[in-house]
Amino acid sequence: MPFLTTWEWLPQYRLRSLLYPMYLSLPLQVARTLGIDTNLVVRLSPILMNSLLQVLGDHYLVKMTSENYNNELSKVALTYSLCNKIINLVFQKTMTNGAEAVFCLIALYNYGRLKYDKSGSGIIFSKELAIMTAAITIAFIIRSSSLLSWVPLIAITIVRWPDSVVKIIIAGLTVAVPIVLASALLDSWY
Repeated sequence: MPFLTTWEWLPQYRLRSLLYPMYLSLPLQVARTLGIDTNLVVRLSPILMNSLLQVLGDHYLVKMTSENYNNELSKVALTYSLCNKIINLVFQKTMTNGAEAVFCLIALYNYGRLKYDKSGSGIIFSKELAIMTAAITIAFIIRSSSLLSWVPLIAITIVRWPDSVVKIIIAGLTVAVPIVLASALLDSWY
């Protein structure tokens, strides 16, 4: 059966990774194996998977606002997220923008929680740095333009704390590179 796809998914351009569509297809694979891949299940599966991402994003939104501001503001932010027509339309349509936004929010939350050495001369390699790096990498794999927003923030971090360069490179080599290689392997496998 022929299908319509946008240009960035075409084989000659290959600007998008298959990671996000593979994530969306997980319940479909289970449903097919169990023989319950009805029309309704097929239509609802991507919405379910996006709902899980949206809940994850809302969780980090609440954590970030309550830790940096207060619980009242986190309630306002969550209400805005839940009631925002545009945000809900983006997520329900399974566009990469929503998934990218969730991973950028996770990265931003962890950026605010980076640990610094006792002298204050730079960040230390920590769980927060690893999670931030993983989230930025996954957002980049889902939608490559998301990396652009992190370049100034990382540059400011390096200028402010020059000793952080080594830790950022270590995070890139130990976290980002394996994720990118795994994604490339998945993309070449399919």
